[in-house]
Formats: sequence, C-alpha cells, structure tokens
Amino acid sequence: MGTPESREITETKLNRIAWLSAKDEQKQFNCLMHHFNESSLNDCYHQLAGNKAVGMDGVTIFDTSN
Repeated sequence: MGTPESREITETKLNRIAWLSAKDEQKQFNCLMHHFNESSLNDCYHQLAGNKAVGMDGVTIFDTSN
C-alpha cells in the first residue's frame, strides 16, 4: 500500500468533483471513496454545524469535543 495523499491533494480533487457537479446537475460519479482519507473525513466532521440532528448513535458534535 502506498503512502496516503496529502490533505492539499485530496482537497483539490474534492473541489474538482464539486465544480463538475455544480457545472452539470446530471453528472453522475461512481467509485469516489478512493478520494477520501482519514484526514479529509476528520476535517469534514469538524466543519459540521453542531446544532443539527444527532447521529444514529445519539452522539452530538459537542459530545466528541475535547
């Protein structure tokens, strides 16, 4: 297994996917999971608004804050 991509490379790829999606509402994407890594998922999680619905486990974003 190779080394994980840097966060900057991952963000660039995700920004491109967002741009393509906004440009063409009919655009379909398959097999995108390889663009995500632990760092990008963690960043997205911490950008979530804390006043939204809790997850299936009943844990809020405030419950996970250190």
